[in-house]
Amino acid sequence: MNVINAFQALEQSLKLAHYRQQAISQNIANADTPFYKAVDVSFQSVLENAGQVLEGKRTDPRHFRIGQAVQPSPYKVVTRGNTTENNNENNVDIDQEMVNLAQNTVYYQTLAQLAGFELNQLRQAIRGGR
Repeated sequence: MNVINAFQALEQSLKLAHYRQQAISQNIANADTPFYKAVDVSFQSVLENAGQVLEGKRTDPRHFRIGQAVQPSPYKVVTRGNTTENNNENNVDIDQEMVNLAQNTVYYQTLAQLAGFELNQLRQAIRGGR
C-alpha cells in the first residue's frame, strides 16, 4: 500500500468514526424522547457493495468504456426498530450507548495517533532521516 492510499484509508476511517459518533450522540440525547428509535451507522453493507462496480482502465480514448466508477456513500444510517427498551416505545439502551461511545472514542483516538505517526514518518523521510 503506498503512502497516498494509506492516508486515504485513514481519512475514510476517521470520517466513518465521526459519523458513528454523531449517531451515538443523537441516541444519548434522545434517550428519554417518547417513540424515538435508536440509529446506528452501518459500514458493512457499504464495504460489501463498494467493489461491485468496476471501471476498466482505458489506455486509449478509442477504447470502449467498461463499467462505471461509482463512489459509494461513506455510511448508511439504519434505525433499530425491532426492540423496545422503555414503556414509551423508546428503544435507546443508555448503558449500551455509553459502551458504544467509549469504543468509538478509543477507535477514533487510535486512528488519529496512527495518522500522526504516518505523518511523522513521512516528514522524517523528506528530511532525510534527521
